[in-house]
Amino acid sequence: MAMLRRIQNGFKAFFELGPKPAILYLVYQLGLRCGYLKLRTPADQSRIPNNLSALKPNWFFSFPSNQAMGFISNFERQHLVAEAEQIQNGKATLFSCVPFVLDFKTDDALLHWTEYEKGSSLHGVEDIKLIWEPSRFDWAIKLACAYHITKNDHFVESFWQYFEQFSTFNHLNRGVNWISGQEIALRLINWVITGHLIQSSEKSTQERLNTLTWSIAEHADRISRTMIYARAQNNNHLISEAAGLITAAIFLPDHSDALRWQRIGIRWFNKAIASQITNNGEYTQHSTNYHRMMLMLALWVSRILEMAGIPIQHAQKEKLAAASRWLAAMSDPTSGRVPNLGHNDGTNILPFTNSNFDDYRPVIQASCNAFCGTSVFPDGEWNDLCHWLGIPIQSGKTNLQRVLPNDAVHRITGKETWAEMRAVHFRSRPAHADQLSVDLWHRGYNIAMDAGTYHYNLNPPWENALAGTKVHNTITVNHQDQMSRISR
Repeated sequence: MAMLRRIQNGFKAFFELGPKPAILYLVYQLGLRCGYLKLRTPADQSRIPNNLSALKPNWFFSFPSNQAMGFISNFERQHLVAEAEQIQNGKATLFSCVPFVLDFKTDDALLHWTEYEKGSSLHGVEDIKLIWEPSRFDWAIKLACAYHITKNDHFVESFWQYFEQFSTFNHLNRGVNWISGQEIALRLINWVITGHLIQSSEKSTQERLNTLTWSIAEHADRISRTMIYARAQNNNHLISEAAGLITAAIFLPDHSDALRWQRIGIRWFNKAIASQITNNGEYTQHSTNYHRMMLMLALWVSRILEMAGIPIQHAQKEKLAAASRWLAAMSDPTSGRVPNLGHNDGTNILPFTNSNFDDYRPVIQASCNAFCGTSVFPDGEWNDLCHWLGIPIQSGKTNLQRVLPNDAVHRITGKETWAEMRAVHFRSRPAHADQLSVDLWHRGYNIAMDAGTYHYNLNPPWENALAGTKVHNTITVNHQDQMSRISR
């Protein structure tokens, strides 16, 4: 019966997802199982040139000067420095509120990443997100921003010690931190941003900068060799990996593969934006958290392409404008929070601001200014992302957050209360069975809410347990889920 059910689910997935993603995923699995991907990504065989200094980085991004940091209040400065000091002392706040020990050492002999991807060597790992999240180095941006404001070299030294520890215990293509092209891409982007902000410090020696530069090149090379998985997923994996390749290409223009990285990155970024965002602005993963992630990556890519003299295409900008309006329409005007639709794994990339994890105003303000040419909220700390990325802020407040895209957001708004009902014609399979679910808000508080995700991979009963119909504010018929649950 179990085998028959798997065959039935396979046919359902083929017809529901379409033949192209299914074929791409099958090709990826064949390459993984037969050893081809292991040959394509050899472990420990770094092609580091004898003269590392010959690979000159392009410090292309102009962050605001120390003298131009007046947009950050004294309170925000104190909060940023406190976060950086916590990281300096060995802990980073991840998943919005949980302090994690930053320790990349391991006593285990690390296998090739394909062994972990096949699942045979992941025993004892409770949830791989607990390994991947600190290894993204999002927290490094906090250290870099604190140095940029204070010029305290201790923050820079902390970054280099963490970077060197990670590099020592995570050799090229060995271990779980080399499984996911998306995780590799996010780490690459964070290293490039951090490098820009700390490269003037005396702690950033030429030898250290050379090592960072080559590590970024290794990351880009690794991404380019397995993009077929991201193409099969056609979700934030593809956007992340495309963004990583574009970043590496602009950062390392003299690298022999830079033009190829740029061509591949731009191609798949454009295809992803065109296919993953509906005309009325909803994102393919049906998740407000992943919607924010997509916009953050798009903001970064649009800014660095602009600096390279390659503006994003008009069609892509229109899709991103629609996505910005959709998220604005979903936001609570008092708190900046949004309904917790779909998967929420705690992702909050490019953490330049001191706003709370669940405050979406920074990305809404930045994306609406960048892609719609208008502000949504009055001036406040949510403008910080615009300042850091150099996005011009349009003067004056609009009521854009109340302009609901046609057929996308079903919202009733009162004086202090509003409600939203989930009613979507799906073009892609949602992760949560939340059709007809209702959110209710009063004075900035979400009083009837979506449960979120908690964990993807814990043991039962917590193995992605909050995705089903019964934990959403909707109806069930005979205790049945709205969808059949199928894992990859």
